[in-house]
Amino acid sequence: MPSKEAGNGDCEVAARREGLGDLINLPVDGAGCFTVPVAEWQAAVLLALIAAVAPFRTRNALATIRKNGWLDQTFADVPDEIATTVGEDDFPFNSPGKTVEIFLKRLEQRSFVHSGHTETWRPSHVLLKRVDQARELRERPAKRLAKAGEIVGQMLGDLTAEETASFVFDRWWGAKAPGRSYSPSEAATFDDATWRAFHTDLTNITTQIRFSPREDLDLIGLPYEGELSRAVERKRLDEEVRERARQAQLEADKEARVARLGRRAIELLGDEGQTWVATHNPDIGGQTPIDAAAAGETGYDEAIGVLNRRRQEIASQEQARYKKEEAVAKLFALAQTKYFDIETAALWMRSKQRELGGKSPEEYTVDDTTGQRCAQLLPTKRSRR
Repeated sequence: MPSKEAGNGDCEVAARREGLGDLINLPVDGAGCFTVPVAEWQAAVLLALIAAVAPFRTRNALATIRKNGWLDQTFADVPDEIATTVGEDDFPFNSPGKTVEIFLKRLEQRSFVHSGHTETWRPSHVLLKRVDQARELRERPAKRLAKAGEIVGQMLGDLTAEETASFVFDRWWGAKAPGRSYSPSEAATFDDATWRAFHTDLTNITTQIRFSPREDLDLIGLPYEGELSRAVERKRLDEEVRERARQAQLEADKEARVARLGRRAIELLGDEGQTWVATHNPDIGGQTPIDAAAAGETGYDEAIGVLNRRRQEIASQEQARYKKEEAVAKLFALAQTKYFDIETAALWMRSKQRELGGKSPEEYTVDDTTGQRCAQLLPTKRSRR
C-alpha cells in the first residue's frame, strides 16, 4: 500500500522540489513489487520521463527501478499472465511492468503525460511548465540576491568610503530593515508583486533623497543617513531662498499695485485723487484704497471698482451742473424780458417763491423742465417790480 506521509527518499524529495508532489504516491495495484515507498519509485519514474531525450518506454521506467535496486526479486520475473490470474482472484497485484504502466496511465488521465505507439510516453506541456515554474521559483531568491547586490553596489558607489565602511551586504541582506517586518532575503522569496514593490523602494532611495528628502525617509537599512541629512539641509536652505524671493516678489507686487492705483486716481479724479486714495471708504470695508490695494489683487480690484464709480459720480455731477447752469441762464434771460431792468430780474431769480416750495427760481431750476415751471411765475407783461 502507498505511504500516507511524505518520505525523505532522494527521488521523492527531488520530485517535490520540482512541484510534482501531487503526482507521486498514487495508489496502484502491484506496488508491493518494489522495496521502497510508493512515492520514491514513482518519483524516480517521473523524473526519468522528464529527463529523457530518447523515446521513453515502460521498460525504461522499469529499468530505472532495477538500476536503483528497488525491485523485489521475488516478483522480478513474474509474467503478466500469472499476474493477471492472481488479479482475477480479487488480490491487488500486478507485474512490475504493469504496475509502472498503470502509474503512467494515471498521469495520462490527469493530462500530465501523453502515450504513444509501442508503449512510449512523453511529458505534456502542462507537466513541463510546472517543472519550469518550480525551478524558477526555486532559483528566484538567488537571482534576486544577485540583482540586489548589483543595485546596492552601484548605489553605495556614490557614497564616501567613510559612510560605507561599516556596511556589510550579507549582514544587511539577512537582517530585518528598520520599520519593516521582513529582511531583504525574506523579500526575495515573496511573490512578484511584493518583490517588485520592495525593489522599487530600494531603487527609489536616491531619487527620493534628491527630489523629496525628509527626515523620516525609509532608507531600508542602507548607510544613506549622511547623504539624507545633507539633502534635507540643502532643501531647507533652498526653501529659505525661495521664501525670501517670494516675499520680495510679494512686496514688489504690492508696491506696483499701490503705484498703479495712485496714478489711476489722479488720472480720473485730478487733485482729489491724492486725498481719495488715503481716505477710509465704506465701500471697501472701511479701508483706505491704498490699504486695500496693498493687501492683494482682490483688494486692488475692489479699489479700482470704487474709483471708477467715483469718477462716474463726478461725471454725473458735472453733467447736472452744466444742465442747471444752462437752464438758469435761459430762465434769467427770459426774466430780463419781463422786467425793465436787469437788477429786478436778478432779484426775482434770487427771491424765494411759495409755489416753488420756498425755493428761489435760481435754486429750483436744475434743467429745462424745472426752468419752464419757474417761467410760469414770471409776470405776463413787462413789469418794473
